[in-house]
Amino acid sequence: MYLDPTQVKDSFTDSADVCIIGSGPAGGVLAKNLAEAGLSVIVLEEGGNFTTQDFNEREADMMPMLYQEGGGRSTRDLSISVLHGKCVGGTAVVNDCICFRTPEAVLSNWSEAAGIDSIDARSMEPHFERVEKEIDVAPIPADQINANNQRLQKGVEKLGWSHGVIHHNRVNCAQCGCCMLGCTFGAKRDSMTVYLPRASNLGARIYPQFRVERIHAAGAGRGRISHITGSMNEHPRWARSMPEEFDPSNWRPRNAPLRRFTIHAKLFIVAGGAINTPQLLLNSGLANSSGYVGRQLALHPLFASFGLFDEELKSYRGIPQSIYVDQFRNEGFVLEGIFAHPTIVAAAAPSFGLIHRQFMKQYAHYSGAYAQVKDDSNGRVSVDRWGRVVIDYQLSAKDRHAGLMGMARIAEAFFAAGAESVMTTHNPPLVLRRPDEIKGILAAPSDPNRLTLFSAHPQGSCRMASDPRFGVTDSFNRSFDFQNLFVCDGSSFPTSVGVNPMITIMALADRCAGFIIQNKRSLLA
Repeated sequence: MYLDPTQVKDSFTDSADVCIIGSGPAGGVLAKNLAEAGLSVIVLEEGGNFTTQDFNEREADMMPMLYQEGGGRSTRDLSISVLHGKCVGGTAVVNDCICFRTPEAVLSNWSEAAGIDSIDARSMEPHFERVEKEIDVAPIPADQINANNQRLQKGVEKLGWSHGVIHHNRVNCAQCGCCMLGCTFGAKRDSMTVYLPRASNLGARIYPQFRVERIHAAGAGRGRISHITGSMNEHPRWARSMPEEFDPSNWRPRNAPLRRFTIHAKLFIVAGGAINTPQLLLNSGLANSSGYVGRQLALHPLFASFGLFDEELKSYRGIPQSIYVDQFRNEGFVLEGIFAHPTIVAAAAPSFGLIHRQFMKQYAHYSGAYAQVKDDSNGRVSVDRWGRVVIDYQLSAKDRHAGLMGMARIAEAFFAAGAESVMTTHNPPLVLRRPDEIKGILAAPSDPNRLTLFSAHPQGSCRMASDPRFGVTDSFNRSFDFQNLFVCDGSSFPTSVGVNPMITIMALADRCAGFIIQNKRSLLA
């Protein structure tokens, strides 16, 4: 059942065996698996519940409707934009469907160095297989590699670099290029289209626009969580006809009374993502005896560059990301082809005035790619006095060098593919006309806000650990402080994963659900 919050006129109370906070890749897997095991399940999502008919492919409508802070979330110093979904189905609704398993070296590190139980490659294999089967993971067909990714592929093949075709979770893709704006064709196989509908059919209750504000404890130490409270917000059903009386910053009618809700459950799972999960725990003042809630944040910073080609590529058409380059994984980064629609590209493009104008005039002739850094920088999520999230993050010298080297490798690939020039996202920008100018990338100023950076993969802010002094949960996502509280999403990662994290998140959720089902008698007592 999907609740229509506009039909709830007064404060709302409900109860279940399990309450899951967050409906993204982790929340969807947990909901379906636990409902399948016969447990009563409630899923709470602060964003709206939308269908394919709501996705009109207009950035001006979709960004405020589907993204946290309308797509404007960033680090405190504004140096890194952090893209994060806010809707039923979570960030998977607006991602590019990239499906990488966790690298075996990362799993080995989590198992051996971090001491996490049953997380080596052999133990994780059935969890990967299960989620990949559920969402129809397969390689992107060769005839669906768009012009943008073909340029990256051509360059790396000439250079002899190790690379491959990305696996994705789409079926019958129309190749419209609007993956980051919600799929109007329903081609994505994810929490929104697969797991939550199946959970609902099994009796799970999905409550959109339910913003959880506090978790309430019944006892300290290894005590129990008793209930959660929050507020319901309304939003316009159709983004195409947003009434003036609605405030898009919180989807609530201006001057409308706030309706409260209370949810009781035997077991609570926080799955709000690596930014919202620590925010909720910090605002609740719970589950932080170690002091690690919000700490050790990783962002996978993305260092982008653009190659200008003589022919019109229209890189915004087709599947946005289909080629990856793993030649430099041991140097701390991978390369992936990427492009976007004008608003995001304009935000990523460097400088202002004539340079920016000329760049956008040649928009259809550019190809784009980024270097994704497996960061060990130490970021932090905290809250201000109003409870609003604050993200602090500074690139280490090592991670900054890796990102700049990645930009240099992108430039090499574009020149090898026949680019007339390559533009970086430095401010002021570097425009490279010849391969021998690539060394200038490493010499150019790259301090905060002198280089446009993005992140779409926050991780590690409530990490698993073998020792309660150094983490928030145990090896199976159970809070060290409360026996009926679990934390399961990207915040659980002991370290940065180094690849697009969706499949890792879903596999860990499948693993967590299995642990709960196996131990449900004691956990739900």
